[in-house]
Amino acid sequence: MKNDIGDDNLIKELMQEWILERNVVIRSLDVEKFKAFWKKWSARGFYRNGLPDDEVIEISLYKMLYNLESATEEEKNKAKEWLESRGFDVFLM
Repeated sequence: MKNDIGDDNLIKELMQEWILERNVVIRSLDVEKFKAFWKKWSARGFYRNGLPDDEVIEISLYKMLYNLESATEEEKNKAKEWLESRGFDVFLM
């Protein structure tokens, strides 16, 4: 079925691809992989303002890992310990 955006099946496939790729990037905790992911998937107008600095991205990756629904307890504990040892909480906002 088509909608104003395009084919529903294509949209679902792209969303699934985005989620899988996002989860791999979060689990990697790799700032450069995150930047590549962001550049690949961001709308052009949104990306033109650039990304936050590497430290902010790294903190965000740990927060996202802790809050990732599919993260293991080991991954969540690692993220929580990393954040708390640097004075950050686990909350996204």
